[in-house]
Amino acid sequence: MNDFSPERSDSERDALIAEIYELFRDVTRTGGVSWSESAAIDHYGSEEARLLARQSDQETHWSQLVDDDRWQPGPGGTVGGFVFLDPIGFRYYLPATMIRCIHCLEDVGDVSRFLNVTSEPEFAEKALFTERQSRAIARFLWYMARQREPASVWLEPLEGYWQLY
Repeated sequence: MNDFSPERSDSERDALIAEIYELFRDVTRTGGVSWSESAAIDHYGSEEARLLARQSDQETHWSQLVDDDRWQPGPGGTVGGFVFLDPIGFRYYLPATMIRCIHCLEDVGDVSRFLNVTSEPEFAEKALFTERQSRAIARFLWYMARQREPASVWLEPLEGYWQLY
C-alpha cells in the first residue's frame, strides 16, 4: 500500500506528529469525560463511581499518555473508551491516540471507526475542533490509509465530515 519512499514516509510521519503536538497542545479535558470514567459509564456506574474513576486519571496533559503503557486506547476486551467519551473527552484523547497509531505502538483501529461514527457535524462542533485541528485529523486519516490495511477503514471517515478538510 505504501506508495512513496521510506525517506518521504519518515519525514511525513515526523511532520504529522509535530503538527498534532502543536495544534492540540492547549487541549484539556476540563469538563469532559475521562478515560477511566468512560469505563464507569460503560458499567452503568453511579455519579459517585464516575467521580472516583475520573479522579484516578492523574495525567495533567494528553501528551503524557502517548508513551504510557498503562493507558490502553485500543480494542480488545477493554471497557469504556471512545464510545463513552463526550466531545471534550474525545478531543482530549484523540491526539495521543493518533500519535500512537502513527508510531504503530498498538492496534488502535477503533479510532478510525469512531472518527467515522462521529463524522456528524454536531459532534465535531461540540468537540470544538479548530479548523487546523480538523485538517490535521483529515491528514492523519489519509496518512494511515496509505500505511495500514485495509485502507478503507481509514478512508471511510474521510468520505464523511472530515472530507471538508
